[in-house]
Amino acid sequence: MMIMIGSFTTTVSEDGLWRRILPPQPADLRGHVIEIVNNDTGDTTRLVNILFGDVYICGGQSNMQFSMPSTTNGTEEAKRGDDYPH
Repeated sequence: MMIMIGSFTTTVSEDGLWRRILPPQPADLRGHVIEIVNNDTGDTTRLVNILFGDVYICGGQSNMQFSMPSTTNGTEEAKRGDDYPH
């Protein structure tokens, strides 16, 4: 089997494992495609709309909840939120 991620390819080992280290990818909202090809049968599976980017997970106690009215210049900061669409 062969795995293709854009112009990058890798081959699946006999035990079914594969790994491909990619160079840093720019974060964007354009979905990528991963194709899995069975070289023996020619069957192809496509995974579509795969996104690259950073994921931030925040966890904590009740102090994680912080409302905008409680901030200094909260109204102005909320207006600037559209400057950061992602």
